[in-house]
Amino acid sequence: MYTKAVGLTPSDGTALTATTDGIYIGTTSEGGTGCDISILNPMGETAQSCVHNVGSDTMDIATYIQFCSANTVANTKPAISDPDHIKVGVTKVNTVNTYQPNEAAAIDNYLHTSVDVGPTDTTIRVGHSGSTKNRIVMVWDISDIPSDATVTAASMVLTEETDEVTETMTVRTYRITETSVVEDCDWTNYEGSNAWATEGGDYSTSITSTTTTDGGNLTVNDAGFVSLVQDAIDDRSGNLRIIMISQEDLDDDNSGTQRMRYNTSGAFPSGNRPSLSVTFDCPKVSRGLIRFNLRSIPHDATVTAATLQLNKDTSSWDTTPDATLDRIAVYRQDSTITGGAGWDENVTWQDKKDRESWDTAGGDYIDLAVTYGDGADGTVTVTGAGLINYVQATVDDSTALKGVLELLMISHRDDSSTSLNINAETSFHSGTHASLYPILKVDYTADSFVYSDVQIGVPHPIKCKGVNSTHTTGSNIVGLYYE
Repeated sequence: MYTKAVGLTPSDGTALTATTDGIYIGTTSEGGTGCDISILNPMGETAQSCVHNVGSDTMDIATYIQFCSANTVANTKPAISDPDHIKVGVTKVNTVNTYQPNEAAAIDNYLHTSVDVGPTDTTIRVGHSGSTKNRIVMVWDISDIPSDATVTAASMVLTEETDEVTETMTVRTYRITETSVVEDCDWTNYEGSNAWATEGGDYSTSITSTTTTDGGNLTVNDAGFVSLVQDAIDDRSGNLRIIMISQEDLDDDNSGTQRMRYNTSGAFPSGNRPSLSVTFDCPKVSRGLIRFNLRSIPHDATVTAATLQLNKDTSSWDTTPDATLDRIAVYRQDSTITGGAGWDENVTWQDKKDRESWDTAGGDYIDLAVTYGDGADGTVTVTGAGLINYVQATVDDSTALKGVLELLMISHRDDSSTSLNINAETSFHSGTHASLYPILKVDYTADSFVYSDVQIGVPHPIKCKGVNSTHTTGSNIVGLYYE
């Protein structure tokens, strides 16, 4: 909407004659305090610049969205909690899950060579008494740990009920290979009348955890046990099925008594129940979002060049950035996608605005002519045909968001099949320092004019926008301005 007319007189006082040639009334800014008027030469004789980087407008936002399967970060709002940064890449989130189920939820029992043990027995036992062998069977449900987690530590603690060892006893822990084992299993059967392939339990020795005890509480936390937990996450749908056997049992050494009795999940007080603690890293993915208002570019413009610049603030890297994996891909979001365009300051990984979800979590975008930045851990400059196409498509867009360019920035590491459990993230400036704002520079031609190095900055390109005047009378040029 046109809001006022401005009369312009050449500074040298020379009268101007009427003309039908287009005269572009441009805008520049000095010191971020207002709009100065510049008349750009027609016919492209001299490429001038028009700097658009002052003021503010809710249409222009630079922010980021995050997702981590280990916690609820997926629907936090960094646009509010961290308004001054754009984060792109992946980082490791360290998390600890602890399990100590009660009798109703647990599977913990022991196998006895000559007695069917009831599932609610108050103790679980490992070792032997003469020729009688005892083996502990346990199933832990750790399916709430994300499938992309990397286990860094794991510890299982059994509290002593009765100490029957006379010397150091070695306990081996293995993975049970039978997937249908239940709590009322026994030496012969893993479920009801369904028999083990081998009496005493079916297990694999490909991963072995080794612990020794001289009595007292038993803590199982060696590298082998960590591997058993990782295997359960990676290949067993989060079911940690284990059997614990003494070395003397394995060696058929039946002399004397070497056995430990531990409290079960039915123990009281509850602190005496078996417990499991798992420490793991889970990747947190960050993707940058920028919206530029390009409505100051004439609708008939032809874009000839475009450059996007992001200025680094801080970073978190485990290793030197990989030239390929850690490139930043820039995609264009578009209103032709149902959930694509029109996100606001409430944007999250799941939602593009309050109570309105993306079509695809993590942001909807058009996967065409992806444009890569030339750096990872530092100032990133994006140029090339892909970005030109994005800007041109935005200028040409005939939808309700005509002239609004929305970009989604994704680390190529995030966008590939490579493991994400690494710190490889860069935080760029978005709104704290005016000189470090993300800047989009655009060259274009329109109505026989050439506009070079037009800069569109965040948080907002200038509110005062120049228009073409195709007819003048007398000594003054009449230009129209709108907001």
